[in-house]
Amino acid sequence: MNESVYQQSRPKQPSNSAVRGDLRTRRQTRRPAFTIVELIVVLLIMSIVAAVAAPSFYRSLQYHQLESAARRVKHDLEYLQAAARTRSTTLECEFDGFTYTMGGAAIDDLDNSGDYSVDLAAPPYELQSVVLDLDGESSIVFDGYGEAAHDATITLGVGDKTRTVQVVAASGAIVSSADHN
Repeated sequence: MNESVYQQSRPKQPSNSAVRGDLRTRRQTRRPAFTIVELIVVLLIMSIVAAVAAPSFYRSLQYHQLESAARRVKHDLEYLQAAARTRSTTLECEFDGFTYTMGGAAIDDLDNSGDYSVDLAAPPYELQSVVLDLDGESSIVFDGYGEAAHDATITLGVGDKTRTVQVVAASGAIVSSADHN
């Protein structure tokens, strides 16, 4: 039989010149990375997507500001109406431009000292218009039975959208509705 088959062969050691050549090729090969052109293309695509999405985001933001303000006014008026009924006393909500205020016995249940005031032009609402139709009055008054002294319409606006909150004296209802703009 062949003697070479029975001999175990050892792995060959690379020569010094082969090791040096391998190091040179490692230094010359580059690591994978992005080129400046690829980065510019990605940034360009991202800016186009942002430009397309921005108007939609802005309209959504305005819608939610208006919705939140309308809900806030409606719930505050419902709270005032319930407080007047519960205490069997007359309570009022006074409007002055973008701000409305409830004071005295109306806010005893709240952890608040002094008057309770909401500015609808300030964040988070940032409304651009508040139109009041209070039958010539400057406030909405609820008597001890929770009935409004007069009808009231509060129209809130931001951008081209409006939302209306109505107090119906005859039924005592407080209703919020959207105008279709």
